[in-house]
Amino acid sequence: MRVLEQPCFVLVNRPYSETSWIVDVFSRSFGRQALMAKGARRLKSKHRGMLLPFQPLLISWVGKGEVPTLTNAELDFSRFSGWEYELKGRAKICGFYCNELLAALIQRGDPNSTLFDFYQQTLDRLLKSSPEKINAGNGINSSGLTAGLFKILRDFELCLIRESGYGVSLDKEANSSREIEDSEFYQFVPKRGFVNANVVGKGNSAVGHSSSYFQGHVIKSLSLGESVDLGPVARTQSKQIMRMMLSDVLGHKRIMSRDLFFPRV
Repeated sequence: MRVLEQPCFVLVNRPYSETSWIVDVFSRSFGRQALMAKGARRLKSKHRGMLLPFQPLLISWVGKGEVPTLTNAELDFSRFSGWEYELKGRAKICGFYCNELLAALIQRGDPNSTLFDFYQQTLDRLLKSSPEKINAGNGINSSGLTAGLFKILRDFELCLIRESGYGVSLDKEANSSREIEDSEFYQFVPKRGFVNANVVGKGNSAVGHSSSYFQGHVIKSLSLGESVDLGPVARTQSKQIMRMMLSDVLGHKRIMSRDLFFPRV
């Protein structure tokens, strides 16, 4: 099979020999694909500085089997959107985190154009995020992320879970047509969704800060397109919700890039 100029992003490179890489790419029409980049590690290879994460590429390959051979890679200038595709600082760590989630959750050869487009939008949002200045008044949370970066990650995690087929309702209770109420507290049940905590004193602030119970308005705020910043307490709860949902999907797989944040995002 021969594939020409397929829109792709590199997720990770792995050395195969002294001169070659196996490149794990996320393509729009073929999903995740492993490619043999022969000679790409040589200093004079035209692909050495091209096959890097976060750059919009047009990649061609040929061959059958699990690891076809890469034949060409070039920048796709039609997808630059006027921005320099170079993530820096915490935004770059966020990008590696997204790449690692993609590599862990999507199967090779399973195309998903919706997820591909949202991943590109996520990179655009990371690139356009304002420069980070660590001081007391700019909204940096305990993970070292601005509220904007924090929201970008939550949106991407949710899209990835949904497009992987593991999404749960964020506006209705599990196995019920009852809507999630803003002021009620709910518990996440793996593979089902959110059920009403139904506890005495659920209006007590101690319940709201429990790692097991989440207020309805926080759950609903996770929906894609939600732009309201609910504050540091709600951001912490939304992070806990997404960790539970991701743990249900990832199983025992560990996301190494989380260790680059302190504490983990």
